[in-house]
Amino acid sequence: MATTAAVVSVVRSLWASVQGDPVFMRRVNGWLTIFWVAMIPIAYEAGWLTSVTFVSALSLWALGIVPIEFELLPERGDPGQGSNL
Repeated sequence: MATTAAVVSVVRSLWASVQGDPVFMRRVNGWLTIFWVAMIPIAYEAGWLTSVTFVSALSLWALGIVPIEFELLPERGDPGQGSNL
């Protein structure tokens, strides 16, 4: 039991440290995107596109990644405002 608690503690600590690093999170999201795009032809050949589990996992990932990606984008103001004031 002690090893499970230690693993959970390490995972929580690691998760807390990477959440403050938007560059790392963007890289992870980018690699996950490449992975899922690469999986499409593999899934087609293997017949997984008709699998509810595969399509559900892909859908949940897509629904979860979009809000995270927009949260990591730097804020951009309107460049035209304020320059002529």
